[in-house]
Amino acid sequence: MTTLALDIQQWKNICKNEFEMDPNDVPVPQNRLTKTELNRKRSQLDEFLSGNSRFTEYIVGEVKDTPFLLAITDHKGFLLKMYCDTTMGNLIHKMGITEGVQFREQDAGINSISMSVRFQEAVKITGNEHFHYCLQDKSCFSIPLRLSHKEIGTFSIMTFAEHMGNNLLQLITSSVKKAEQIRTTHEFYELYNHDVYRYLCYLTKDKEIAKDLSQQTFLSIFNGIESFKQESSPKSWIYRIAHNTFVSWYRKERKLKTLHLDEHAQFIQTQFHEPHRYAEIQWQLNEVIEHISKLKPDYQEVIYLREFKQLSYQEISDCTGWSNSNIKTMLYRARNKLKILIEKANIRK
Repeated sequence: MTTLALDIQQWKNICKNEFEMDPNDVPVPQNRLTKTELNRKRSQLDEFLSGNSRFTEYIVGEVKDTPFLLAITDHKGFLLKMYCDTTMGNLIHKMGITEGVQFREQDAGINSISMSVRFQEAVKITGNEHFHYCLQDKSCFSIPLRLSHKEIGTFSIMTFAEHMGNNLLQLITSSVKKAEQIRTTHEFYELYNHDVYRYLCYLTKDKEIAKDLSQQTFLSIFNGIESFKQESSPKSWIYRIAHNTFVSWYRKERKLKTLHLDEHAQFIQTQFHEPHRYAEIQWQLNEVIEHISKLKPDYQEVIYLREFKQLSYQEISDCTGWSNSNIKTMLYRARNKLKILIEKANIRK
């Protein structure tokens, strides 16, 4: 939780001197979205909430015995959705707070929503930290909403100061964190689940084991989503988790099963006008994969990632932990071994 970059007295001086506010007044937001703009921004927010249908319902249920206003804003402080009880309803009506208004310091004075948007951190404003007297028996807490580490808005609660204890703060913080984890994992699953499954099929040589390891991979992604750094691509980070999941399994099992060639065929018949051409390409591909399966596991993996998935050396390094130079060496040796196997097979024919 941030300690504001300026101390509270400095913020109060800004409200009084720059914004010419009177602490005796009731602050009323002045900027407002049109109905069309509000609906458009809500649809963008629904992308976040679509994987978290019980998110707000859960929090409302937990705070139902506490006077409250729950607010969801976009990344510019526009109020898109709100929930409140009757006790808070009168104050909210007096302040002109409705869905579509924007929280700004020049209108609302010191408030947690605009501060959270400004600093992109959780912010708590309580009691006489507020500029306006009508809010000095209240406590407000706002926390950023993120999707794939991108700021998309804030989630906030206002209640009477005596009700804003650590348990309530932890409830809001943990609920928002879980909602972000669910939505980001869902997004990654939609984009990469098929690739992860194919990759694990290639490594394990067993469809059912690959399915189990794929589920374990995405569970690890859910639990470790906060460790994802934007410096690496989501794809290479996800492949690394899949790789580590396979390594853990392989160390326990120490055995490989028959390769399922149909999982790795890169061609479909509709790509060819002549059926016999498709059959020829498919046969050649299956034959190459059969030879690849005779290589040691590290060689198989580096060929799969480079030749089948067309990952760059850096992406392979990100997902396996191998250095670029080691990858180039392994790839060179793997290709040579594969070439020898294919040549020997051709001589026998």
